[in-house]
Amino acid sequence: MLTSLIFTIGTTLLADPLPPQNPIQPVGAFQSLQPTFPTTSNSPPGLINPFANNATSPANRTPGLLPQLQAAPLVPVVQESLISFDPTTLRLDWSDRRWKVVAGETVLDDLGTFQLEARELLQYLRDGGVTTRGRIGTTQTILDYWLSSGQAAPAGTGRRIARPFETNSLRVESMNGAWIVRDRKQILMSFGPHETDARLTMQVCQKYGFNEVVYIGSPTPIRMMLSRDRTRIDPPARANEPNGIQPVRADIANGMLQSQSFILPGIGYVGERIPIQSHRLDVVRDGIEYQLVCNGQVLANFGASERDARQALQTLRDFRATDIIRIGRSPIVFFLNNDRPPQTAPLGSRSTRFRRDELQLKEFQGKTMLMNGQRALLEFDDPLTAKLTLEVIQFYRFDQLCGLGHPLRGGMRWLSRAW
Repeated sequence: MLTSLIFTIGTTLLADPLPPQNPIQPVGAFQSLQPTFPTTSNSPPGLINPFANNATSPANRTPGLLPQLQAAPLVPVVQESLISFDPTTLRLDWSDRRWKVVAGETVLDDLGTFQLEARELLQYLRDGGVTTRGRIGTTQTILDYWLSSGQAAPAGTGRRIARPFETNSLRVESMNGAWIVRDRKQILMSFGPHETDARLTMQVCQKYGFNEVVYIGSPTPIRMMLSRDRTRIDPPARANEPNGIQPVRADIANGMLQSQSFILPGIGYVGERIPIQSHRLDVVRDGIEYQLVCNGQVLANFGASERDARQALQTLRDFRATDIIRIGRSPIVFFLNNDRPPQTAPLGSRSTRFRRDELQLKEFQGKTMLMNGQRALLEFDDPLTAKLTLEVIQFYRFDQLCGLGHPLRGGMRWLSRAW
C-alpha cells in the first residue's frame, strides 16, 4: 500500500513538475582563476604576460572572460640555425688564398685574406670552449653566436672590443621601414625588411643571456658576435616606463640606423648600407666563380669572368666609393662617396641613358616594369621595390644604368649620373 502511494506521487511530479516558488537569484559575477605568468623579459620566447602594461589587468578586464582570451597575440618562435662540432679539432686553415676557421672537415667561418682577424676568432673560440655555432641573417650572415654545451660561451679574459646592452629591456621595433633591435638606451642594429632576423636576435639573447656584441677586426670590424659577460648584471626595468624603454630622439636614431641601413628624408628605409674601404677590396676565386669582396663580404659574383670582377674593383676605387647601397630586395645598387653619388660611367661598362621625366611603373604578366617611355628599363618581382627604385632615381637625379658582367649570371648593375 505504501509502495503504491510513493509510486503514484512520483509519477505525478514527473508528469507535471511544480514551477519554482521564488526566482533563482544570481550568486555574483563569475570569478575566474588567474593563472600565473612570468613577468620578466627573460621568459621563454613566445610566452606573453596577459597583464603586461595593465592591458588586461583585473581592473580593466571584462568580467567573466578568462584573461588569456584578451592577451596580445603570441609571437612565433623562430627556428635557430645551429652547427655543432668537436672543439678539439678547431684549427686555422689556409686554402685557395683564404683564411678559414675549421673544425674537422667543417668550415665554421671564411675570413678571406684577413689573417689577424682569423687568429683572433680562433682564440676566442678556444677560450670559450665553443661547441656550437649559430647564425642570424636571411640573405647573408649578420650576426654569429657561439655556444658551449648548449649555454652561452664565456666571453673570455683576453682583450676584445665589445658593446654592452641590457638583455631584460630588449625589444623589436619598426623604424622608418627597417626592423631594429634595441634596449632602453640604444639601438643595437638594424635588419632592414627582415623582421624574422630581428626577432631571432632578441629570442636568442633572452634564451642564452647574451648581453654584449663583440667585434672582430679593427678599426673596421668584419664580424659581429653575440656574447655574454657574466660579470655584468642588468639593472631592473623602470616601473614608470613600459618595459623600461626610453624613447630615442629621431636624429640620434637615424644616425644609429645609418651605420647598417640607408635612410633618405621623405622616403625612409631604402636598403642595406655596406661601408667599403678601397684597400680592403679584393677579387677572390670560389670554385669556378670570381667574386668581388670587401671585409670578407661578397659584393658581387661575376661567374667565370675574372676580367669583369677586376674591372668592378677598379671602378669602386676610381669612384673612391665609401658605401654601396642596395635598393630594397633588388640587385640594383648605387655608390656613394661621403654621401654623394659619383658621376660618369667607367670605360668598358654597359650604360643605358634614360630621362627621369619619362619614367613610370607598369604591371605586365605579374611583373612590375620600370618604363622609360615605351622602353623597359628594369623588371621587378616586388612592386614595392620598383616604387622605391623610382623614388631613389628621382631623389638623386640618376639618369643612367650601368653594368659589368652578364646580367643573367651575376655581375653588378648600378645607377649613376652622367652629368
